Amino acid sequence: MKKINKLTPKQEAQMPVYIKKWVDLASQPMDGKKAVKAVEDMYESMGEEKPIIIIGTSPRNAYFLNLLAFSLLKDKKGKKELDFQLYSQLYSQLYSQLHSQLDFQLGSQLHLQLYSQLHLQLRSQLGSQLHSQLYSQLASHFDSQLDSQLYSQLDSQFVDPQLRLQLYSQLASQLDFQLRSQLHLQLHSQFDQQFNIKNNELSELSELSESSVPFYLTYYWYDWAGYYDYAKYIRVKFDEKKLRLFTDFIVQVPFIIPYKGIAFISEKPKISWLEGNLHSEADMAIKYPDGYGFHFLYGIYFDEKLWQSIVKRTISAREVFKLKNAEQRVAAIKVLGAEKLIKELGGKVIDKRKYNYGIDYLIELKGFKDGTGEPYKFLKGYDPAEKDYVYIRTHPRVKNVQEAHNFCYRLQMFNVDYNPSLRT
Repeated sequence: MKKINKLTPKQEAQMPVYIKKWVDLASQPMDGKKAVKAVEDMYESMGEEKPIIIIGTSPRNAYFLNLLAFSLLKDKKGKKELDFQLYSQLYSQLYSQLHSQLDFQLGSQLHLQLYSQLHLQLRSQLGSQLHSQLYSQLASHFDSQLDSQLYSQLDSQFVDPQLRLQLYSQLASQLDFQLRSQLHLQLHSQFDQQFNIKNNELSELSELSESSVPFYLTYYWYDWAGYYDYAKYIRVKFDEKKLRLFTDFIVQVPFIIPYKGIAFISEKPKISWLEGNLHSEADMAIKYPDGYGFHFLYGIYFDEKLWQSIVKRTISAREVFKLKNAEQRVAAIKVLGAEKLIKELGGKVIDKRKYNYGIDYLIELKGFKDGTGEPYKFLKGYDPAEKDYVYIRTHPRVKNVQEAHNFCYRLQMFNVDYNPSLRT
């Protein structure tokens, strides 16, 4: 097998193309037939029989259909048994009676009804076959059977470690930042909160053997899928069957609740990015076909009420600086404009210092204290990366720009003063 020593200029120029391709694929609409086949193929590769596959218009919709399915399959005596002949009934009932009618109706009222009446009651009554979750099997299958083997095939064909490092730093790391570190992490966090039973509710449910829905998000693997896709372009040889199985499942099935014999999957969302961050001031940054989704500003999550107050400029400067979440506070200031907010609160320059890149300022908000009674002080410094001034809150007791810099960059730990010869 021929080893790959270096990239041609043409191959290097294609890296941004592949990064964009996989970022775009994250919100490309699902192909229902391909999604069903991808799930069937994945089950078959794990030694499982082909499942019935229910497609929801969003993860929340798939979650509700999951609960509704359990209610249909619950036998009258509440025994922990499952008649697999009911699968045909489940399929026809969900699609002919429920799926078409409820796609756009599963709002907050039904959510409360389902959660209180079904979720907490049915988990103990599920048949042992259906209740056997494939989450861990699916996760380990991706790790040991697919990803690790594909990686070893890729790794064996690179002779130069510098080339491997170049590919990772220029390709995989950028995909990792957007698709795994942001999209996957944010979605997983939100679904964890919404689909799992809270700990304080479990004390009253001693008969429950499971406390959460076993959902799986494939966005975790998008960076590696893009990496393998590019590697194939530069003539790395893979086991085509494994690569196709890995890629098709990731692209077509962003969300799955897997069980033996049945799986619930979700359509894909539209995703709005700004310079690699989840961001939209016009709508949800992650939005599914049924209107379910999440608001983000500069990569930071906001509930709808707070997001609306920021993008519609109805929030006051005082309320912005009082936000408890520091990341939300920074994002809100970026949207609204720090100059405007500080001017509204009577900000006063108490010190300034000239550097080779420009002038930095120490600003105090007059007559406005934090929860501990301390004044708000901000270091206003020019950031070449942003090509604009940025505002960093500093310790309320610093007296000048130099002390503010030392505090913000923790230079006092090293007995070093801030005095750069060049700032990039």
